[in-house]
Amino acid sequence: MGFENKIAIVTWGGAGIGAALCRELARRGARVVVADINGDDADRVTTALADDGGRAQAGRVDVADEQDVRRLVEETAAAHGRLDYLFNNAGIAIGVTPGT
Repeated sequence: MGFENKIAIVTWGGAGIGAALCRELARRGARVVVADINGDDADRVTTALADDGGRAQAGRVDVADEQDVRRLVEETAAAHGRLDYLFNNAGIAIGVTPGT
């Protein structure tokens, strides 16, 4: 089976583990949507994947905004006829100041 010709979104795909996941998916033949809140990071990874022969596109998304995530999923599915994988590599941190 594998990832050949699969459509995958990777959130926080513009850096670190997300970028590594994007590279591996592309290497295995997937079409990758590199999704990140930082559009420049997403563009950088997308360009690197394309330079290595991968199929990728950048997508800006704020995972803290449900409608923004929904938009990205719907646009991806409409553009490619489906979405096979959504790797939610991004997270939201909520901090509390000690003593409050």
